[in-house]
Amino acid sequence: MFIQIFIVFSLVLLLTRSRLLACQREFVIKQYQFAKSSNQLNWWHKIWHALWTCPMCSGFWFSLFVTLFWGNGFIGNTLALFGINWLLHCLEDALFNAGQYFEKRVEYIDQSEHKTT
Repeated sequence: MFIQIFIVFSLVLLLTRSRLLACQREFVIKQYQFAKSSNQLNWWHKIWHALWTCPMCSGFWFSLFVTLFWGNGFIGNTLALFGINWLLHCLEDALFNAGQYFEKRVEYIDQSEHKTT
């Protein structure tokens, strides 16, 4: 089960947050915004946008496909894999936000030290 968790977490992180696929993600976001602003938004735009930008949406589908590929239990393993993946992404998001906070805090302290000298 650990390898399945690692695979799903890695795929979701790659799809929704990585710099490697940032251009494709931006393209999907721009297409979604264009369709929304021109009142041509349909179900395909919504699903495609959700898969590329939402870790929960893509996490569920990756969990489903990974448990189907391994073939061990269906609903229970899919939900367990999805839940663990969601918790890992919550932890990753909290650590990312804490890192940004402390980075801004250090910049603020550095700027205030330069002003006083």
